[in-house]
Amino acid sequence: MQRSQSLHGRKPPPYDNYHGRSQPYTLYGRELFLPKPGNTPSFHSTNRMDPRMNSRIDPQAQRKNGASSPKEKKESKSFKKLVHSFMGYTSAHGIGRLAESKTIFWKIFWSLVCMGAFSMFIYQFIGLFQQFLSKPVSTSVSVTFEKRLPFPAVTICNLNMIRKDAIPPTVKDALQKKYDYSWSSTDDSGTTRRRRNVPSTDSPSTDTSGTTPSWTVPSGTAPSGTDTYGTDTYGTAPSGTDTSGTAPSATDTSDKDTYGTDAPTTDYSDQDYPDDSYYNDDEYSNYRDDAREYGSDYENYDEDEEEEFPDIKKVSEETKLRIEIDRLIGSLDDVDLYESGHLFDRLIRNCTWKGIDCKFGNISKYWSQEWNYKYGNCFTFNRGVDEEGRPQRVFRATKPGPSQGLSLEIDVQQKQYIGALTVEAGIRVLLHDQGHMTFPYEEGFSVSPGMATSVGIKKTQIIRLDRFNNKSCLPQDELPMTNIYRRYKNITTYSQQACLKSCLGLSQRIRCKCSENEFPSDRDPCDVFDTKTSTCLKTVKYLFNNDRLSCLADCRQPCKEEVIQKTISSSQWPSKAYKDYLISQKKYHNESDNMLQLNVFFNELNYEKIEEQFSYGTINLLADVGGQLGLWIGISVITVCELLELIVMFFAVCIKKINAVSEVHEVPAYG
Repeated sequence: MQRSQSLHGRKPPPYDNYHGRSQPYTLYGRELFLPKPGNTPSFHSTNRMDPRMNSRIDPQAQRKNGASSPKEKKESKSFKKLVHSFMGYTSAHGIGRLAESKTIFWKIFWSLVCMGAFSMFIYQFIGLFQQFLSKPVSTSVSVTFEKRLPFPAVTICNLNMIRKDAIPPTVKDALQKKYDYSWSSTDDSGTTRRRRNVPSTDSPSTDTSGTTPSWTVPSGTAPSGTDTYGTDTYGTAPSGTDTSGTAPSATDTSDKDTYGTDAPTTDYSDQDYPDDSYYNDDEYSNYRDDAREYGSDYENYDEDEEEEFPDIKKVSEETKLRIEIDRLIGSLDDVDLYESGHLFDRLIRNCTWKGIDCKFGNISKYWSQEWNYKYGNCFTFNRGVDEEGRPQRVFRATKPGPSQGLSLEIDVQQKQYIGALTVEAGIRVLLHDQGHMTFPYEEGFSVSPGMATSVGIKKTQIIRLDRFNNKSCLPQDELPMTNIYRRYKNITTYSQQACLKSCLGLSQRIRCKCSENEFPSDRDPCDVFDTKTSTCLKTVKYLFNNDRLSCLADCRQPCKEEVIQKTISSSQWPSKAYKDYLISQKKYHNESDNMLQLNVFFNELNYEKIEEQFSYGTINLLADVGGQLGLWIGISVITVCELLELIVMFFAVCIKKINAVSEVHEVPAYG
């Protein structure tokens, strides 16, 4: 009987009892198996008895029984085929050799080669990534030309702190106990006040020898005719000098040519500062014990710190007098301090900026005054801010050379020197950026009388990177409110020197209830002759020198800094011919002992720029990783695209498999 016979018009064949199933017949092109009698299921029944029938009618039942359909076998083979095909055509080295290996030896060999190469790549990649995370920097040096360079601020101080004819009564009494001075022209007026370095609303008294400049800015009134000051004779004002009136007020900010960041206008006197009232008065007794705990360095305590705060029994009489004078001067009010120092009109004989008079007239308002614990009155030209912290114009140089800078003729007035206090004659000069705190004693240089000194300058700009944004360097405008110089001196720009000194001064004030006279404060300076106070100061200085106060950690280098490089030269001044001329004009009297000339100018308008830059960035990392990939495993961007293609093909096969599982195959009903 042929299997392809149709059932139409024919009797169904007998059952095959041997196999437990009927003979196959075809119906509408499909092969069917008839069940045994008494157990005839419907074509729509899920209880199929014949496995062959099940496999052809209900694929889901077949999957439940653990069997695989030919389609699934084909799909599983397609996954393997994809991987094998990828290994054959990929551009990654070694993988193709592994896929084509016919023997077990070569399969193991190429497997080891591939794993070893991949391991070396991982090792190299870790090193490169660690280098990237360390953010290494390199330093570049370049020279830049500017048509208009900001001129630095110039601060000058007389090496003599107080004038003999204006010595305060308390200082005079202390000197008279030690020396027999003849005070021929001492002004005994005024009383001693116990506050220092606190802005005062009182106006200074008028000097009897001439017009005294205002408290914040020297007067613009020129001396009339000749002015006799002691035995020093002053001539008339230089030709071209404006003597018609006073200079404009120092608070005039009408000039629009400003440079840099404007200074803050906030009054810091009302700000909250650290309160030290919670410290015990006897706390200083534990500082020496605390210092001992820091190790063997404390053995040098008496040798190092004793030099700064010596035992009263070991110092000379001259040292005792100087310490006492410094303490007494530090107790005076700002007005008394200003009147006792050398005044602007007496110190500055002549001043020109690019040939224009800067002692009188409009430019005179760009002079400012401050008191220095070492030199007394100091005067600054081109500071950038006035005494109130308001911004001012900053002068710029457009050409190099002495004629395009600042020229000063200065009278040091040696007749007013106090021999017990001053052993040098001349001035202290400091060149600095606008807004910076001035430290003439630490950072300045001296100029002697009888000399013409030329200072050629060149700027160097240093730019540092805060690599990890952890304040390894600080912006110039990041000046803490607790900085004592910001509060009392009204500085506006951060510097590491000012930060370190402020930290030391605050530590002394908090721990010892006072500070040295070099630090501005509204309290009296420390009495170093007191044993307890001296011990406290020694201990604080020891902790500071050994970085136990965290000052060095808090006072980082500025991220942007300008360093002024100086080339100093000098010659005899005045010359013999010029001296004869001054004598003929009755303008000369022992000038070589008192007069000096100072010229400050740019040598060139080029400035050097030293800048830190990241030496290993993202581009460097990608380039090095790409090189390692090509060296060890031969992977390139094309290989990455091939991997992406393989992943897409895997997803496509998976989607087809999911769709095949969800399909329901309908079989036509028997009948």
